[in-house]
Amino acid sequence: SCKLIECSVCHVSYPLLNHIEHGAEHYRQSRHVGPAWELSNDFSVPDFIMEQDFREIYTSYEKYIKPSRLVRTLSAMYNYQLHRLCIAEIKEHLLAVFRDQKTAFKLKISLGFILRNNEDQSLHYYYASQNNQLLFSDPHFVGNLEDLSKLARRIDELDLLSHVTYPNSKFSFVRITNVSYFLTKVLKCPIGAANDFPAYLKNNRGLNSLVSYRGKPYKDQLCFFRCLALFMGANIDALERKTKELFERYLSETKIMALEFSGVSLNELEEASRIFDIGICVFSQNENGATENVFRTLKEDNVMHIHLHKEHFSYIKNLKLFSHSFRCGKCNKLFPTLFRQRRHSATCEAATRDIYVGGAFEPNRTIFDKLEDFGIVIPSDLRFYP
Repeated sequence: SCKLIECSVCHVSYPLLNHIEHGAEHYRQSRHVGPAWELSNDFSVPDFIMEQDFREIYTSYEKYIKPSRLVRTLSAMYNYQLHRLCIAEIKEHLLAVFRDQKTAFKLKISLGFILRNNEDQSLHYYYASQNNQLLFSDPHFVGNLEDLSKLARRIDELDLLSHVTYPNSKFSFVRITNVSYFLTKVLKCPIGAANDFPAYLKNNRGLNSLVSYRGKPYKDQLCFFRCLALFMGANIDALERKTKELFERYLSETKIMALEFSGVSLNELEEASRIFDIGICVFSQNENGATENVFRTLKEDNVMHIHLHKEHFSYIKNLKLFSHSFRCGKCNKLFPTLFRQRRHSATCEAATRDIYVGGAFEPNRTIFDKLEDFGIVIPSDLRFYP
């Protein structure tokens, strides 16, 4: 039987996909998740169900499998148990996750499952993560019900078994255990005028706060363009002409009326990157000095560094002076430089973990792996294994 879901607007029940498409009609003109969805924010975490046939694995690795909800300022993770490979359940949980949001977000979906080694019959658990067992290789942007409907249709086209990864041909699929939804929030509040800008940021020697000029606070939404003007070489005491030129170019390229403009939000920075042919890297720093990279454009050269505090962008004029503590968004470890943090993040949780009773599986390192530790790289076509 197909589970029906009641529309919160007209109270008619529909199957999940039809419900999403029907809801999109109600909110077709709404570009982003709005207050109407906050009214139905009654999220609850389901109970953990022990599978008796796999009790040892479920007990040992309960923290990976049990339903959970972890919400942070700029990210969130939701985990649900699955008892069978079922697209309908994955979409049902997706809708629950969507209804729990108050802003747009980028989403990754990953599966956790159990495999069997057919030689020794041992069971191996593969956990869900942001880097492995993903349903889609790229994150999916969800800003409204129409975006959610598109994602639901993509999920409908999936062959879930094809997303199960095997270490080699000796392994076979046993069962699905859980599905995890990893969200990166895309703040859609008007980013512009600064309110209550904290002293620790005002006093940061690597930052131009851009909250006021000659004692008069800025009251417009042009902080991004002031950052851009400084990046392009404008003088801090003569910003306004260049700022307005850049703003007018942005309006022309995006076909936005000046009266409709309410600031450049994070999910619009990719378009700004294209228009001005620059890379953009956004940081957020707390009062303890810990700095997190909250957004990066695809373009990675000619990069402008900016800081986001609530609804305000400030210009980072000197990254080394700005921060000596960069946080990994995956494991929360701190590093003294951005280079070391990025080098760490590139491999943080990057390898698939084969978790099973008795410990974690670690493949033997080859002679070529050991040579690379000393900077000696042997081309793959010249490698011969005994």
